[in-house]
Order: sequence, then structure tokens, then C-alpha cells
Amino acid sequence: MDSPVLLAYDGSPAAEQAMRSAAALFASRTATVLTVWEPPLNAVAGMGGDPTFPVAHFDPLAESEIESTFSARAAAIAEAGAVIAADAGFSQVTARTELLDMKEWKTILAVADEIDAGVIVLGSRGLSGIKSALLGSVSQALVHHAERPVLIVPHE
Repeated sequence: MDSPVLLAYDGSPAAEQAMRSAAALFASRTATVLTVWEPPLNAVAGMGGDPTFPVAHFDPLAESEIESTFSARAAAIAEAGAVIAADAGFSQVTARTELLDMKEWKTILAVADEIDAGVIVLGSRGLSGIKSALLGSVSQALVHHAERPVLIVPHE
């Protein structure tokens, strides 16, 4: 099978470990390193779920500058991940960012479908029990909704 590997990468040690582990299995394949980023006002508005937070009072120019900063940061994370993936042994690596406009796992699945990934790889942060229930689990959602293999590498 020569289909590409989709490496979900957020810059965390768990994600890096997952890429290195995947390279041992899929080194002859091409890889796409995907960093999903959230618009800054979505992140602020979602903090604490406070609907009275004055999000509407942000200066549009400042909002654009902040969003550009978030986008550039995501691109830098994806590029750093691409270097790690190439060093780990993937034959050809592409860095990619996607703006989160839905749930993170849905964004990852959309990119996997677009590139016809043979496998989606991500690291597990090791959340269990109540933390996982409260914070959600991207890996859990991917396993339940993906129509392709998903490799979740546990973090040491």
C-alpha cells in the first residue's frame, strides 16, 4: 500500500513520539504533517463557556493581526513537525495547517479524506476517566468515526 500517512501534530511530546513510532512502520510512504489551529476569538469565547464574555468588542484590525499570528504559529509547528518526520525516516513530507471550523477530529478526517490517507497517526495525551470526559478525546472520536485505520501511540 502506497497511500500517504496523515500525521496529526500539535507540537507536543506525545505527537512527536507518535510520528517517530509511525516512521518505523511506514517510512517508505509519503507523509502529511497536519496542525489544526483554532481562531483566537473562538478560543477566547470558549473559555469557561461564559456567554457574557465581550467578544464582540474586539477591534477588527487587532483581531486580524492576532489571527495572522495564530496562523503563523500553526505553520511553524507544522514545519517543525515535518522536519521531525523527515528525520524519523518518512520518504517525503509535507507540512499543512487547517483552520478549525468544526471539531478537531472532523477537520482531521476531512484532510484524511482529501489526501486519501492510508492511516491517521496521532499521539495520546493519556487523559483518562473524568478528564477525558470533560475535555473530549480527539483520538477516541477518530477511532469511532474514521473509515480508515487510526494509529494512536500512547505517550510514555
